[in-house]
Amino acid sequence: MLRGLHFLSRLRVNRCTAIFVCLAVIIVTLVSPVSFARRPQGQGQAQAANGNARKVKPLPPEKGAPKLALPNLDEIRTQRENNPQIKPPVPSTVRARRKQLPSS
Repeated sequence: MLRGLHFLSRLRVNRCTAIFVCLAVIIVTLVSPVSFARRPQGQGQAQAANGNARKVKPLPPEKGAPKLALPNLDEIRTQRENNPQIKPPVPSTVRARRKQLPSS
């Protein structure tokens, strides 16, 4: 008897949750276009549309090589060791399901 009541209450909660989520999605889709239409345009958008926006001159590019001391990739390729050391595998501490126990 109690199992049936518990099942019905879970069913009712699930159904109410589904209805609530559906209503929330419908309300959001109806309200969001209205909120975008009411949003006023900012000053930056209006100036950029008119072409009267203030513009900042970029810094002129620096001539010559970059100031960073970057390594030569050709030298690094020749210095690289071709035989990397591989670590030995870690032995497993868990017995396989199908492997039989050792006889003692």
